[in-house]
Amino acid sequence: MLGLAQVGRHDNFFELGGDSILGLQVIAQAKEIGLSLTPRQLFQQQTIEALAAVANRESATAPVIQAEQGLVSGPLPMTPAQRWWFEQRLSEPHHWNQSLMVTISEQPDRARLARALGLLLERHDALRMRFDLSNGPTARIEAMVPSEDLLTSVDLSEVSDEAAANAIADESERYQQSLHLEQGPLFRALLFDLGPTRPSRFLLMAHHLVVDGVSWRILLEDLERAYLAEEGSQPIFTPKTTSIKQWTEAAQTLAESGALSSEAAFWSEQDQPRDLSLPLDDPRGERSEASAETCHLSFSQEETEALLRQAPAAYKTQVNDLLLAALVHTFHWWTGEDRLLLDLEGHGRESIVPGTDLSRTVGWFTSIFPLLLRLPKGSTGDIVKGIKEQLRAVPSGGVGYGLLRYLGRSPETERLRGQTTAQVCFNYLGQLDRGGAEQALFGLAPEPTGREHGASNWMPYELTITADVTDGRLSMTWTYSGARFKRATIERLGASYRQRLCDLIVHCCAPDAGGYTPSDFPDVQIDQDALDNILETMERSHAR
Repeated sequence: MLGLAQVGRHDNFFELGGDSILGLQVIAQAKEIGLSLTPRQLFQQQTIEALAAVANRESATAPVIQAEQGLVSGPLPMTPAQRWWFEQRLSEPHHWNQSLMVTISEQPDRARLARALGLLLERHDALRMRFDLSNGPTARIEAMVPSEDLLTSVDLSEVSDEAAANAIADESERYQQSLHLEQGPLFRALLFDLGPTRPSRFLLMAHHLVVDGVSWRILLEDLERAYLAEEGSQPIFTPKTTSIKQWTEAAQTLAESGALSSEAAFWSEQDQPRDLSLPLDDPRGERSEASAETCHLSFSQEETEALLRQAPAAYKTQVNDLLLAALVHTFHWWTGEDRLLLDLEGHGRESIVPGTDLSRTVGWFTSIFPLLLRLPKGSTGDIVKGIKEQLRAVPSGGVGYGLLRYLGRSPETERLRGQTTAQVCFNYLGQLDRGGAEQALFGLAPEPTGREHGASNWMPYELTITADVTDGRLSMTWTYSGARFKRATIERLGASYRQRLCDLIVHCCAPDAGGYTPSDFPDVQIDQDALDNILETMERSHAR
């Protein structure tokens, strides 16, 4: 799970490089051996010993989760992320995809692949969703959908490496434009057969409305199980978790019940009436996907290892705390402002809706929520602690914002819909090659998957920043409109960010760095100054 040879019962999950997405994998694998855990338990009880005690005590009183194991169909409410997406009013709504290019370690059997894909379509209800754009829009799950176009094969076994690479790029680009929200399909695959001496390439694509980042891990695991099953036998899948239909219906009920009304005040405070516009190089430039450009940052394995496994111990932080501390500091250098309004994305699968479990459910459950982060004054340690506490103050992992804004019905939720829109989005995707079941069949391939968004579509943000760890290295992608920013501007911004993050890592790894924050003591109401005074008094007493 964490890529470590050994983990002790007192070792801290997050200090060893764990994150919320890896936590979902822990929960899913625990479920396979009959142990029921929740994201909240994992977040609050961060060692094996503490988690075992809580799970044993609370499992008997936890709400019973009833998940439909057969086909699910019919109309359903949309998730908050889906509703956010329709708010964007894109000019090419059918072309806004997620995709994954993988290698296949053995010569592929097309019939077995087609059968395995059909089983995925049957097992994961979200892949059979369709959307009526003329009435609402509204969503439904079909009981059955055509599977003839689910898999397309391209024979490249007789062509050179260069010709194969060109063909993969051209066909991937073409098929990215082949999905349709109303008529389908919304999920399909493209097999590039490169012959017996070269690993085949396998492109999986889905409209973003029916998948998210966590979904791809689930789909690959289930696809391998289905493909490797003996002819004529059913693959051994883990039991299905809560269907997207059951979850959205329960989420709608929760949002309308008023149970989340106490969160409204927090979300209202994230509004920013002051103009925090970014310093664009050309405000008149277009912001369409056709103008989208990217700037990439890469960190060494040594820097990444320090970020994941050494730096968190100093201030009991998680990876996101340091990534965002560096981001707020960088934007202060760039804009002169001591605050940054951004949309944060999370996996959205926190256990906020009673009686549900999304650990093995495919769908777009991403939480997208605004956060007005303020740059703390003081030392580097004060900045780390201050950003950490601002992130810990977010209620329900941010999921409650989407439920209130998009599913709730009250004056408070109406006000949320009128708040200032963030110009920056940040998403840490976690360690992409950790946490899933060991896979012998599929591996990540380097080839591009083609344009995932239609060229005329509007870009929702001025800057979209995504980060992930693959092969032990942190990498970041900054996406922006080349018509509004000069490349040199974003490269300077990225270089400044890189230096600030490295400085934070070095600071946190220093022997004299460290300290506690109020969120480390959840059972005590105390602010940072009072806590610092108590700790200082205790340290003086100990020194005597």
